[in-house]
Amino acid sequence: MQRRKYGVSEDGFTGTLYLEGQPETGVIVLSDEFTDAPHAESIAKTLARAGFAAMAVRLWGGPDLPPYPDRIPANRIESAVRVLRVIPIVQKIALYACSLGTAYAVPAAAEIPEIRACALISPLWSAFEGTNGRMSGHSAVLWKGEELPYVRGIGMGKPAGFRQIFSGFEEQWNEPGIARATDLHPERIPAQGKPLLMMAGGKDLYWPAGQVTMAYGRRMQPYIRQGLFTGRIYPRCGHCLGVVPESVFRRPFSRPDRQQMTEMKESHLTALEWLNQL
Repeated sequence: MQRRKYGVSEDGFTGTLYLEGQPETGVIVLSDEFTDAPHAESIAKTLARAGFAAMAVRLWGGPDLPPYPDRIPANRIESAVRVLRVIPIVQKIALYACSLGTAYAVPAAAEIPEIRACALISPLWSAFEGTNGRMSGHSAVLWKGEELPYVRGIGMGKPAGFRQIFSGFEEQWNEPGIARATDLHPERIPAQGKPLLMMAGGKDLYWPAGQVTMAYGRRMQPYIRQGLFTGRIYPRCGHCLGVVPESVFRRPFSRPDRQQMTEMKESHLTALEWLNQL
């Protein structure tokens, strides 16, 4: 497997390209980066082995990047698109986003013409409040210099980590005014003829991704009929589903039950089949 790294100062973004064989589809992978071993890179390696040119993009927490997600420009994804476009064998580009990455993926997929499809795994319905060690009072997501509307974290002014950012999500999801004001409007993606996949677990402990997927599914009815929207909810899965490395299924500490394991593998195959049909 070939691997090449990219940096902000030279290339305009931080990422790692994984390439094996002669893939026609390039996939840009976004995830959360609160961990030392980036989830996006693990997914990208798995996608490369499955026959895709996979680019793991890191938006914070790496060299030459802000340490925390606070006012991060999602349009850096355009630089990753440019890299994939110059690979002669790559004919089309998709965006695959998990968790926090979905807040950056929606504007990118809706606004960048070269992105032909988008997958949102454990999706958010809004941007989230940034943190710079404390809740920042600003959106974590910028698009072309503008802050996206966001849901505020709980614990403004206190040391902030993953839990503080999302502790208010479920409560605010149930406030119709807040939900409408902060909506990412992913229907903009299939409205342009770009296929959209949305997957969530019914036991997501971070935010109500299953409810978000169902709500968007109702909104996407015209695009379901056109074959442009696919929504899947796996009742026993949590936050981790979709394309996952084989090692996830072997972790002794996670101890998924048999039905959960079956659903995780089904979601993995569904995501790969969807990408292969683009």
